[in-house]
Amino acid sequence: MRTRTTLAVALAGAALAAGCGGDDEDPKAPAAQRPATAEAAPARQRAAKSNKRRDGALACIRSRGIEAVGVGPDDIQIRRPGSGPLVRFFTNSGLAEGLQFQGDAEGSQQIGAALLYTRDASEQELDELEACLMDQA
Repeated sequence: MRTRTTLAVALAGAALAAGCGGDDEDPKAPAAQRPATAEAAPARQRAAKSNKRRDGALACIRSRGIEAVGVGPDDIQIRRPGSGPLVRFFTNSGLAEGLQFQGDAEGSQQIGAALLYTRDASEQELDELEACLMDQA
């Protein structure tokens, strides 16, 4: 009798396990049509935080009379692309610092969670940019 009970419990557990965890999500569906997942929430929070920093710094830079435009979710281009300074925001200062240690951020200086690629900026312009970035650190 004991073997039958154990077998019945095992089969019931297997049947329940087989019915759980199905994936009804269509991976080809646009992101807006897919259900939100717990894993996606931290990524959205990081992006929102990064955008908030970028937007705050962009407003500060423009308020100081410096020509700047937001590029993508995390960058600020000062003046002309390629020659003007570039600011790139990261989710935390450790990521920015890590890129410098790896040698992947040549020509930049770390200010909090941002890398400022100085390029042809004047000392006065750098001082203004650094002040705005420090406010967001």
